[in-house]
Amino acid sequence: MSMASKLIMLLLLCAAPAMAQTPDTLRAPADNIIAFGWTTETTDDYLLVGAWDTTPSSSPNAQSDPRGIVFVYKQGENEEWILDGTLESDRMGDQDCFSWALDILDDVVAVGAECEYEPDTDTQGAVYLYRRSGAGWLREDKITPADVPAPTHETSRFGQTVALGEGFLLAGSGGHPIGDPDEFNDGIAFEFASVGGSWEYSETIKNEDTPALYNEGFGQALTVRGDRALIGAPLSDVDGFSAAGATYAFHRDGNGWVQDDRIVSPNPESHGFFGLLVELEDSFGLVSSFERRIYIVEQTGADWSVRNELDVGNSYFKSAASSSGHLLTVTEDDWKLFSDQDGQWTESPISSTPYTYWRDELASVSDRHAVVGHSEPDDQGYVLVFDLASVVAVDPAPPLVEAFRVEVAPNPVSRESEIAIHVKDPSEISISVFDVRGREVAVLANRRFAPGRHTIRFDSSALPSGGYFLRLASGDHIKTRVFTVAH
Repeated sequence: MSMASKLIMLLLLCAAPAMAQTPDTLRAPADNIIAFGWTTETTDDYLLVGAWDTTPSSSPNAQSDPRGIVFVYKQGENEEWILDGTLESDRMGDQDCFSWALDILDDVVAVGAECEYEPDTDTQGAVYLYRRSGAGWLREDKITPADVPAPTHETSRFGQTVALGEGFLLAGSGGHPIGDPDEFNDGIAFEFASVGGSWEYSETIKNEDTPALYNEGFGQALTVRGDRALIGAPLSDVDGFSAAGATYAFHRDGNGWVQDDRIVSPNPESHGFFGLLVELEDSFGLVSSFERRIYIVEQTGADWSVRNELDVGNSYFKSAASSSGHLLTVTEDDWKLFSDQDGQWTESPISSTPYTYWRDELASVSDRHAVVGHSEPDDQGYVLVFDLASVVAVDPAPPLVEAFRVEVAPNPVSRESEIAIHVKDPSEISISVFDVRGREVAVLANRRFAPGRHTIRFDSSALPSGGYFLRLASGDHIKTRVFTVAH
């Protein structure tokens, strides 16, 4: 899936700690493997590692004709990683993008091959299903666009995303046809049910706004948890902002999948791509954007809203993966592990290794492991596996004893500033800006904030240069900060 489901409740109280743990390093098991670690997916027992190609790098087709492969590892009695199987498509020799989407649930693996083209049916994409049987992994089925009742143009890049649930699979098709970048589709997803050793089509999932919201990339990210699903539409326009992005929340009842809500960023911006990556846990969801932010979303009844925001650093966001208490992020600057305890998120850098090539699914997390693939299409690549039980943080941050704290940076500000709020308990907070005459010139928020750190961006470009007051009020608690606008 554009990202799987994975995390535990483990508190790492730190602001910028040193990590006392050396990760395991996995390398390609053969010399002709290119970009080992292109994708990863992990559970407590298994680790999937996808590779871009099985062609030697000296080949002129090493990048233009990728033929992917997936390696399955299992942790042995001495906690070493042992190769447990190799998964391949039946189209070796053709461009297929096999391994670009991965998911594993118990003893079932789904592998997307969004580039695989079938000339007889003029369809593009496939999903391969494998099940562990005895001592090996056996292919159980292969699904193609010919298996669904949808026009060919709607199934371009079928298998771009995959997500496994209990007895079912969701497969997304949210991109433009390969070789035809001017032809787009709105995006679509399909459900398949596991029936007696085969996987049968059961339902088509679309957003309820189609076709009014054309070309929104619905299905470019998706995740499943029980009978709930989040489906990203990162190209969706929001309030006049082009490709600001949206995420759709669904639940499944006896009649199929029902759309609950359309979630958007509280501060949409053009090409923000909210919904680029999505994850879903028992009590909350995660939505990432291209604006270096992770949004924690939660459900109340049928409605979903943003509960918290995490800034992942001063670089473009690459990848994220979650499990029920951990969030692993990978950016151009570093890799960070965020940990949640009762709504308060703390962060720990676990590596300063930069990652320069764009790939959504290079990171994965389980209750026991954090995994990062480090690969590009012109090198062999490797994978780092961190044992979360051995990750030790030092220099803990002091506990928050006030009702809330507030910081403004930069100060002075020429255009955009970031306001960071640290909240101790769930609180209704209003945030306003006043000029030196006491006139309210902006209202930044007036809502309920969950415990933890929140950030709000404020564009002051329309304000005259001078001094201003930022006022936070929550019941009897009031905080005021002075800042300067200098154009």
